[in-house]
Formats: sequence, C-alpha cells, structure tokens
Amino acid sequence: MSAAPVRDDYIRPSALSAIAICPGRPTMEAAVERVFGQAEEEAEDDEEGEEEAPERGNVAQLGTEAHAWGETGIRLLAMDRDGKPNEILPHIDTIIAKLNELHAEPEVTKMDKWTWWCIEFYVRKVHELCVMHDIQPLNILVEHHLTMDGLGFRQGGTSDCILVVPFVKVIVIDFKAGFLDQDDASEHDQLAAYAYGAAKEFSVDQVQVWIVAPRCDKDRRVSGGAFDAEALRTAGIWIEAITRRARIADPEIVPSYTSCLYCKALTRCNPARSWLMNTQEALTLIGDPTDADEWGRLADAQAIAGRFNKEGKAKVKKHLIGGGQATGWKLGAGRAIWSLLEVAKAIDFLDEKGFTEMCSNALTIKIGKLSQEARDLLEGEKLIEERPSSPSLKPVKGAKAAL
Repeated sequence: MSAAPVRDDYIRPSALSAIAICPGRPTMEAAVERVFGQAEEEAEDDEEGEEEAPERGNVAQLGTEAHAWGETGIRLLAMDRDGKPNEILPHIDTIIAKLNELHAEPEVTKMDKWTWWCIEFYVRKVHELCVMHDIQPLNILVEHHLTMDGLGFRQGGTSDCILVVPFVKVIVIDFKAGFLDQDDASEHDQLAAYAYGAAKEFSVDQVQVWIVAPRCDKDRRVSGGAFDAEALRTAGIWIEAITRRARIADPEIVPSYTSCLYCKALTRCNPARSWLMNTQEALTLIGDPTDADEWGRLADAQAIAGRFNKEGKAKVKKHLIGGGQATGWKLGAGRAIWSLLEVAKAIDFLDEKGFTEMCSNALTIKIGKLSQEARDLLEGEKLIEERPSSPSLKPVKGAKAAL
C-alpha cells in the first residue's frame, strides 16, 4: 500500500514558479489528494462535438514517448547499440541513421513526422554542444537524477541530459517536446534549480543551461543561459527561501494563472473560487480594468475559470454516472461522433495522399473540417470510426435548489 501523499511530494523543481507565487499550493495539493484521492482527473471528451484538439493526457503521452526516443538518441552518442561505450563521439549522421533504424523496426510504435523531426532536432543540438565543448562520450549523462536537499527538494529532479567537462563546467539540457512556448533558459526557474544542483554534484562553478523546444517559432527553438559562482549562489538563496516558505505551518494561498493552471487542488480551492467570483463581480459593478496590471489579472482569471469549469463539469458527470445526485442536474443522452483511432498514422496517411496543407505541423486532425474525400479515405483505412460520446450534463427544467 502506497504512503499517503505529503506536502514534500509537491515541492519539486518543476513547480518552482508556481510555488514562488502561491506558497500554500503544495499543502493544498497534498491535503486534497489525501482526502479525496487524485484531485484533478483528466476531463472526458467534450460532448459538444467532434474531437477538435488533443486532451492534456494525450499531449503528455506524446511528450513521454518523444523524450524516450530523445533519450535513446543521446545514449547512442555515448555508447553503441550493445551498450559498449564509444571511444570517440560518433558523427551525427551515423547517430540519426541508427535512430531511424530503431524507429523502423516492426514492433515499434511509430511517431508522427513532426514529432520525429523534433526528436532529431534535439539529438543534433546535443551533438553540436558535445563538439563545441569537446565532451567525451563517457561524460554524456542521460536522465540524470540530481539531489537537491540543500534547496529544500526532498525528491530532487531529473535532467534530460547533462554534459560534463570535469572540474570546469557542466551543461544542463532540457528537451521540451510539447506545444507551449517556453521562458528563455536564463529565466527558467526549474533550470536554475538544476544548475545549482549540478554545480554542487560535479564541483564546478560554471554551468550552462539550454532549452531545446523544437515546436516553438524558429528564433525560439533553442535558448541558453550561463551561471557563474555568484549567480549560482544567488539562485540557491532564492530557491531555498521559496521552499522554506512553503513549509511553514499555514502558508499563504495566492491564486493566479501561474499558480492555478496545473494545481491538483484547483477545483476544491476556496481562495481560487473567491478570486474568480471577485473578478467577475468587479467587472460587472466597476467596469473594465483601467491599467495593464488589472487587465492582466482579468486575463488570468478568465483562463483559470475555463479550466475550473471544464474540470468541475467532468467531476459532476462522473458523480452522476456513478449513481450520485446533483440537485438541478441530470445526464443527457450521448450522441454519435467521429473519432480518430490512430492520430499520427492518420496524419501521415493524409500527407501521403496529398492533403499536405491540413497535416503540416499538426498534432491532431479536425474531422469536421475534412473534405468528404479525406474522410472516405480515412474510413477506408479504418483510421476513423463513429462512436458514442459520453453523456452530456443537462439542467433539470423547473428544478429548485433545496433551501
């Protein structure tokens, strides 16, 4: 039986930016999961229509698979396919060819073309940094765990790739395979924590950090930053202060876009609910914001309200499907929708058939916008099917809440 979640489980480098704003977030997340189970479950497919965009869970799965292939590519820089360390750094074309051979094996799940390009882009960038800094294959570390007890992270963190010039400097590389724009590496809080942890572990006072985000605009696909001894010291003091503040007896809860967006306690957080309601009330009674900060807070609130509403709806539906009651609400009938069975395969298939424009740089396909010819082709290949949607959530006409 797994141990009950505790606050330290949620104080981690990846949540640093959110905890800096809302020190109480880890406490709330641990409490909600301990009492109610996993707080934020992925919403089911929206019953409003056909599948338009991937759910977060699908994107996360794609990112996991892309990271696994990226890891394989970097390991080929350090050793051959039999696990024997390389004596010299292989040529990048050799590595890409080996990676493609592995991807072509029959039992391997195939990645879509855009994601595969992203993986190759990442491997090429790491190879470029190895050449630039004369990194020996044995000093290429993949999925390396960094212990950061001194910063208040009991679980530490895992870096995608670390390149080591012994006793001189360390290069920390973070592969972002997702679809969100990233901060510059020099301003990325998680990488600052990794830089500090790497400097301590490898006894150096120079650390470079790089973010490789191939899906971003061309001029933002790669960004780098550098930490000298003073910058590392300053980062360490700031991070330790954040994690210490999150461990006090009654840490403050501060709703905001950054702190609420991926918070597992969002739908049970009273301060977040009050923040959203107060923002709506101010807009109604006072009128439009008057300065940039107020407009920013309005944008924050509307973005979080959308997520709050979606996940709240999913919880109510699950409750009703399980036989529960919700005064004034009932389940409506589901309806038939067309669904993609294998998204990546469908994209590649349409691309090969000449529907290149709708497939370029795509993660999913909007079925409702396909031509009849394209739909017929996909149906013929058994790549789409008609299936029932989940039940809709409907108000009960004439129902009155109990007083």
